[in-house]
Amino acid sequence: MIRHAAAAALLWSMAAVTLAQTADDDVDAWSLLINRFELVSCSPGDAFHQVARQYAKYPDSLQRMLQRAEPWVAYLATEIIERDLPGELALLPMVESGFDAFAHSRREAAGSWQLLESTARLQGVEISSEYDGRRDMLAATPAALDYLETHFRHLGDWALAIHAYNAGRTRIRRLLNEHDGPEPHAILPALPGETRFHFKRLMGLACLFRHPREHGLRLPVVPMQPSFAVIELDTGVDLATVAIGTGLGPRVLVELNAGLKGTATPQAGPHRLLVPHRSKERVRSVVDEIASGSGPDRTVAVERARQALDRLQDELLPERHYHHRVRPGDTLWVLSQRYSVPASAIRRSNGLDASARLRPGHLIRIPPGNRGLLPHQYRVQPGDSLWSIARDHGMSVAELVEMNAMTAKTPLLPGKVLSVGNDACCDEVFQLLNP
Repeated sequence: MIRHAAAAALLWSMAAVTLAQTADDDVDAWSLLINRFELVSCSPGDAFHQVARQYAKYPDSLQRMLQRAEPWVAYLATEIIERDLPGELALLPMVESGFDAFAHSRREAAGSWQLLESTARLQGVEISSEYDGRRDMLAATPAALDYLETHFRHLGDWALAIHAYNAGRTRIRRLLNEHDGPEPHAILPALPGETRFHFKRLMGLACLFRHPREHGLRLPVVPMQPSFAVIELDTGVDLATVAIGTGLGPRVLVELNAGLKGTATPQAGPHRLLVPHRSKERVRSVVDEIASGSGPDRTVAVERARQALDRLQDELLPERHYHHRVRPGDTLWVLSQRYSVPASAIRRSNGLDASARLRPGHLIRIPPGNRGLLPHQYRVQPGDSLWSIARDHGMSVAELVEMNAMTAKTPLLPGKVLSVGNDACCDEVFQLLNP
């Protein structure tokens, strides 16, 4: 069943009322999810147990993921319990993105659940020039769980359904048809290593969460009570005005409303704003003031807040930022030509003076401009070769060719956009385990 973002918001608002009325600080959302684990076995020495041990070697990374997950755990537990799903599915955003709503992969999957645009649209997720529902947990979570449930209905096995989330159901179904044996899991060795490791990481995390003390991990206690509230709106609302009127920090608003591509909610919808639950009445009051035009004049403060929001979104939104690692021969002029951004803008964005020299190995922030590129993409320039592009981006020609489904003889036409590496947002997740 497809649930649109509006329906998900309504359901969460109803669930939040129930949670607020029945909330018990002794009821831990993580514990409820762990009690629903039904897929993983964690015998000492088995493959999943070994992966759990690898995760445990990176406690700082785990804590960062847990912090990013915390606002959403009660909501996830509510969805998982309502749908009667295995608790392990709540850990999938950790495997996919490290629970980073702003994650964007080289395959152009986005959000905590790493949904492709085509998949998201089929699941009813809205994507526009002002909003990307894949980054909105209230829109992406029902879509991802619907997608997983569809896989399960077709394949009849949760392990296969999770593999299909990564590799596609068509590939799983084809292998099953070719195998035609009594044990469907016999097809798993024929799947790509990335897909098999994807499942292994999920099961390893489940082992870690099931036996945290064994691995030196202390899971936070997350009460089963709403951490955020959904404020329904009649039209678009400026986030800077809300921030100044309520005293909420820009980062709180941006992170809870990660689907927004600008500093206001879209005029065309969705007409809602997520705010900390403790601030909901204050926000409603400010929103009413904005609608009636009765609030005090805060023009100067609002403009400063809008600039702060814009800078924060420049930092977080994948479509707005890019970081370039300086290589020998790079100059501000070279970078300005490569990324179609004025050299002065690059200098200002990095706090450099006019005489500054770029040092190889340093990361330079490339500010928004007219480059029209997603993170870790490169537009071919006249005179480029596969060798020069691979060299400039610290990779081999073989890696560049494979990443772009090319051959060494594929014509390299100026203007063509190539993928030139893993998305920086996700490096931490993929480097976390390397058995």
